[in-house]
Amino acid sequence: MSFGTSFALTTRPTIMGRNAAVVAGHQLAAQAGLRMLQAGGNAIDAAIAVAAAAAVLKPDACGLGSDLFLLFAKAGTNEVFALNASGPAPRLATRDAFPSGIEHLGLRAASVPGAVDGWYRAITRFGRLAFGDVVAPAIELAHGAPVSALFASTLAKNEETLRRFPETYRVYYPNGRAPRAGEVLVQSDLARTLEAIASEGPQSFYRGAFAQALDKYAKATGALLRAEDLAGYESEWRDPLRATYRGYELIGQPPVSVGITVLEAMQILEHFPLADLEDSSAERIHMHVEAMKIAMSDMRGHLGDPAFVSERAVPELLDRKHAAIRAKEIDPLRARNYEAASLLAQAGTDTSYAAVVDGDGNAVSLLQSVYHIFGSGEVIPGTGTLLNNRMTGFSLDPSSPNALEPGKRTMHTLNPLLVRKDGRAAICLGTPGGPSQTYTNMELLTRLIDDGLEPQRAIDAPRWFVTPSGELNVERGVSPDVRAALVALGHRVVDFPAHSASFGGAGIILLSPANVREAAADPRRETYALAC
Repeated sequence: MSFGTSFALTTRPTIMGRNAAVVAGHQLAAQAGLRMLQAGGNAIDAAIAVAAAAAVLKPDACGLGSDLFLLFAKAGTNEVFALNASGPAPRLATRDAFPSGIEHLGLRAASVPGAVDGWYRAITRFGRLAFGDVVAPAIELAHGAPVSALFASTLAKNEETLRRFPETYRVYYPNGRAPRAGEVLVQSDLARTLEAIASEGPQSFYRGAFAQALDKYAKATGALLRAEDLAGYESEWRDPLRATYRGYELIGQPPVSVGITVLEAMQILEHFPLADLEDSSAERIHMHVEAMKIAMSDMRGHLGDPAFVSERAVPELLDRKHAAIRAKEIDPLRARNYEAASLLAQAGTDTSYAAVVDGDGNAVSLLQSVYHIFGSGEVIPGTGTLLNNRMTGFSLDPSSPNALEPGKRTMHTLNPLLVRKDGRAAICLGTPGGPSQTYTNMELLTRLIDDGLEPQRAIDAPRWFVTPSGELNVERGVSPDVRAALVALGHRVVDFPAHSASFGGAGIILLSPANVREAAADPRRETYALAC
């Protein structure tokens, strides 16, 4: 007798359970989600508990001042719902208000935060538990939680930058220095803001004390947000986008998410025998990259906030005949020029992903983000709430469909995915990572569907993505010979360490044919998977 050691080594095992699974960007957030499931909640209850807890534990990535995108697949039906909880530009935010461009730091870079309204709408429409009970773990964590290694490092690296904002520095550097990993950070103001949200609902945030505090601070500092911007905000449910790939149904977020690019790229890739190409080979990477370049180029110049820009291009871009035509344009021997560099004015970097599949088979895939690390850098005094810098996602070119206009929502790289097979949810996946998100999702999908990899192996495998400037970033898990072959094809290859944080922090939950929930989490960032 001996141990069975023939399986491929992974950084951690795929986590399996027969009842439910949770993936989150912090282990305490994952526990908050599992707690809701054990209390009788469903996937929506658990996912929003994860999002609220992550807002406390990871304010640099996804605090209360975030935007949120969510997909919900209702078990036993063909119904999938897409929630767009992204906020618009302030009414005072004209292009003339930014003669020198939109700066990344400072409250002038902030749009209306949509996540809190999104939490409430998701719970009140589809949840089983009371909204206050779902937010309760986040409140407990705001009263004191250990600082993770990643958050401690991020605080230390950004200390001098954040020192320019006295309230932000007071909240996150309570002893006049960056907290060390394992020290307890108490966010009393944030706890009070969350307590008001839990007891009064989102009106306390959008029409009550928080809105008034924001209004007062914005006027005092020359920022553009006002209480009336928040009072008029509502997140919205929309029909998701649907495409097919080798018998699977791919479901993505509609605009203002860039999720359509993943669906189009996958339909282009369906015309190539990817399963016959070795993973991380030059041929396969080239096909991936060229398909996504086409999809990103197709989106450029066509898509923006549907309230301002027609969506007539969407059905064309998802037409399988269109994919067949575009697939023929891929040159297997030469990289095409990258034409989508100006699609987004800036590509954000900090986000958190979460996924839940409950015992009934309900599935949620969501992303929540303040955009760049620490967003605008500004905590609104007395609230503990850090605001996003999502305004920097706009273009100031009036000819762009993503041009800044008052009340308009910018395009987002956030694109959580759901996959259905045989009439039920089969895969939840997504990742933070700014411009790498669409590439990571594409790579994970092909590894799961074409190669049949178990989820953790799919996540651990090397990654690549093209930057807005056209460079092909490649992790060093890809061999030197392959990197040299990519250069010979005309790609501008830039080497990165294996499992680099720049390539995201992906999560996967796979619902197997045996009805087992298989969950995997990315070693590149603090991502955790739990199952029961």
